[in-house]
Amino acid sequence: MIARPLLTHDIDHGAQMTVKKISANYQARARDMIKFLESDVKLLPIDNTAKIEHINMGIKWLRGFLAQTVPESNEEPIYLDGETLKMHPWVLLGDGYSRGWEGMDDIFTNRHSRNSNSDALWLYQDSLYEIVGFYSLDEQKLLVLEYVDRERKKFERLQKKFSDKDSDDIKYERTRISEEVRITVWRRDQGKCARCGNRENLEYDHIVPVSKGGSNTARNIELLCQNCNRAKGNRIEYVRIAGRS
Repeated sequence: MIARPLLTHDIDHGAQMTVKKISANYQARARDMIKFLESDVKLLPIDNTAKIEHINMGIKWLRGFLAQTVPESNEEPIYLDGETLKMHPWVLLGDGYSRGWEGMDDIFTNRHSRNSNSDALWLYQDSLYEIVGFYSLDEQKLLVLEYVDRERKKFERLQKKFSDKDSDDIKYERTRISEEVRITVWRRDQGKCARCGNRENLEYDHIVPVSKGGSNTARNIELLCQNCNRAKGNRIEYVRIAGRS
């Protein structure tokens, strides 16, 4: 099943949308695409060797992209250059592959017929971002990081607003964590639960609780989803501290 592109957000308060998050759950969608292409190639006549070879090359390239480039994008935003997109349009994971292999050929063309040649695509922490406007690569990278940081803050506010905890408990747990530490922990844990990899309902958790003498340094704080955090409770698990910086 293909995920619907997320709604766009403006990060520079201008009339023009500078950064758009055009897809999420990139790795899962890429694996789904590989399965689709593998099924698609089996339906082709055996004598259609050119198309079969073309699809198999695409599958091989996408597997390599998942194995090498995608893990790197968990650490920092990765720029997807125009040549890569032209040669391998399936990296966009667009709706084209739901219409069969022929639809894949239209993804790159259709995208550029709708947008200016100043558009750029970046992959970061399992999401694909598009930047509209004329910016240097360094500026584009900063815009993506700024977008992700704003999104993180937004969901922190929403989580606090709709949390079932008492306001005093929330204040005790969260206000003492500095913004610098939050950013460090978020990037270190790659915006996902340090235990199960979930990217939803994330919370900053003290490995050693503050009530038991734990500090508010990045070394003592990790990202956990609500389920893992509730399962842990108030236990101290010293093994989690090993290797933290």
